[in-house]
Formats: sequence, C-alpha cells, structure tokens
Amino acid sequence: MELSWTIDNKQDMSDEDVYFTVSGKTVYYTIAGPLRLGAIIAGASEEQLDLLFDFGYALGTCFQIKDDILDLTSDFSGQKKQSLNDIYEGKRTIMLAHLMRTVNKQELDYINSVLQKQRNFKTQKEVEEIKRLMEFYGSINYAKEKAELFAGKALEILNGMDFFVNTKWKDLFIEMIEFILHRTK
Repeated sequence: MELSWTIDNKQDMSDEDVYFTVSGKTVYYTIAGPLRLGAIIAGASEEQLDLLFDFGYALGTCFQIKDDILDLTSDFSGQKKQSLNDIYEGKRTIMLAHLMRTVNKQELDYINSVLQKQRNFKTQKEVEEIKRLMEFYGSINYAKEKAELFAGKALEILNGMDFFVNTKWKDLFIEMIEFILHRTK
C-alpha cells in the first residue's frame, strides 16, 4: 500500500492512512507478530494474546513514527544512512501527511511537484525545502506528539497486564518503550 501511494502520489493522507501502512510494515512484522508468536508458544490465553497485540500495535506505531522522525533529524553519527531518505523516496509519513494537510495551495503544489519525481531526479535543495516546511508548520513536532501518545498507550496497556510471572520481563518492556521513544539513531 505504501509503495502504491508513493507511486500514485497520494495527496489526501489522513493519520489513519499512515497508521494503516505502519501496521502492515512495522507493527505486525517487527513487534506485535513476534510478541504474539512467543506468547502462543508460551501457552498464552486469547485475552493475553489480545493484550500483547494491542501493546505491540501501540509500540510498533511509536517505533515507526520515531524512525521517520530520525530520518529527518538525525545525522546518524557517521553511519552510512542518508538523512531525508523518506522525502527522497516520497514515503507517506505522518509528518508528510500533516504537512500536506497544513500548507497553502502554492506550497502543496510545490511539494507534489517534488514528490512525483523519481528519487534520483529530486535535488537536495528540493528535499531540504520540504523538510524546512515540515519544521515551519510543526509537522515534526506533531509526529513527536503522536509517538509520545503511542508510547503512553503502550505503557498503559502494559500496566494493565497482570499475567507476568516475573516482573523483570515487565520492567524490560518498560525499558523498551523508553528506548524506542527516546532513541537518537
């Protein structure tokens, strides 16, 4: 879906659209699915599986939003990863969706003209201008608020889980939430 929306230059993105793509590529594959599989192997009940899935959904969404924020804001400390990669690729992130809903018509036309170009035809100046607009219109801060919201939801769900035999595992999940929300690369 994400690739299709990028290729089609989808412009009317809601937050729910972004969460839909995030759930398919990050939530299920990286966090919720493995948690659920481990719990199935451990003999968890359906209620426990549902709680773990809800926790994984919130944490996975937080993870992907934070990853997208870092793509815009991190220098990657000498690592080979290129910053602003998502803009170059035209990925429909929460920041881009927010920006496209917030800018004026002229700016939206500019953004769309850049996004519809293939990656290797986008200039650094064009991509940096989109990032500047995201900063100006508060799109990056908007994404940070959403990441915090999902981290809070994950913690709330985790605190409602009373089936941990050993509390060190619950503590590990709390550390995971904090790490994902506050990581810098």
